[in-house]
Amino acid sequence: MAQQTKTIEKDITVAEVLRNFPRTISVFSRYGIAACCCGQQSIEASASERNIDLAQFLDALRRSC
Repeated sequence: MAQQTKTIEKDITVAEVLRNFPRTISVFSRYGIAACCCGQQSIEASASERNIDLAQFLDALRRSC
């Protein structure tokens, strides 16, 4: 059995965050990040592509858990 990620870090994928922390879906939606298109991208890459402040994005994801 795979170990569950305990915190959300910039280098894990969108899909992994959604799998381990399903309540984050509202944050991804608010920032315009869809799992179907960005699932294999890291949090950092997804934020960078959309000019999203990484620190604020990570904070929002972590607070939603």
